[in-house]
Amino acid sequence: MIRAFYHELDGPGGITRRLTVKGHAGYAPAGQDIVCAGASILMQALVWMTAGSEEVDCAASDGPEGPRISVTASPSRKREDSERLAGGFELAKAGLTLLAERYPDHLRFADTSRRGEAGMVDLQLFARREKERDRPAKGPALSRAQARQAAAAGTLHPQRGQEEAGAPAKPPERREKQARPPVEPMLGIGEAGRFIRSLHRRWALEEAEMRRGDPKFSFREALKKPAMRRMMRMPGMRMQEAYRAAFYDQLLENTARAVEQGVVDRVRERGVRPAENGIHGRGAVATAPDVGRMSRAQREAIEREVLHGAKIRL
Repeated sequence: MIRAFYHELDGPGGITRRLTVKGHAGYAPAGQDIVCAGASILMQALVWMTAGSEEVDCAASDGPEGPRISVTASPSRKREDSERLAGGFELAKAGLTLLAERYPDHLRFADTSRRGEAGMVDLQLFARREKERDRPAKGPALSRAQARQAAAAGTLHPQRGQEEAGAPAKPPERREKQARPPVEPMLGIGEAGRFIRSLHRRWALEEAEMRRGDPKFSFREALKKPAMRRMMRMPGMRMQEAYRAAFYDQLLENTARAVEQGVVDRVRERGVRPAENGIHGRGAVATAPDVGRMSRAQREAIEREVLHGAKIRL
């Protein structure tokens, strides 16, 4: 049997909530147990909704009584986060309540908070129930109108309703057994715990890889941004891709600053280099021709310039 407990603790900072689910449903073989599937999906949804919150602590383990998942939420300073966490716990509680009412032999749920209804507290949760499977449970007698209404709603078998209302029961009709269609295996509570641990290991590896490029990177700090939390909740989303999408404007601004700083550094480097002749205010260095290295054609060219009145200093 799966046993679920919900507790609340009032403190100076607010309400601390804890939801714990443990055990095996035993409704059907592994992979076909719909009670286990329902409890598992509720707890996985709660873990997924609260992922990234600093106030939430999720723990999963395997014990002698079966797998165990516990989600604890401390009081949040922000009103939006507090309301979101409270809504997630209320959703999980409502689902577990419905499962407990529909499958009481396979799941029990106890709400021990002050806000819980009186009927939610199960005072016989740990009583011995070996003989209950052998004898059918009898509830209070129903009137004919109540029996018809319950049978129409699907919460009471028509034959049982007629017996409780005092009407003669009809002989049960023989029905041929129909083969059940194959049911795809679903993730149980034990698999959910292993999934959470593997997810945390993957996040740790991806965070280490991100720190190689940015030593100041912190996954916990990045999750404070709502866009980052939404991206990480998407199935198969990688940390680097989510970070680039959530912090696109900031990364673009950092890149622009780096490029601007590079330009400034290059300008400063040019200012340290010696100035070229074209930059000086004074003229370039004048060099006189060496007559000993002139060819005959060069000497004849100088001679023609002198005949035309040019003054050449050798």
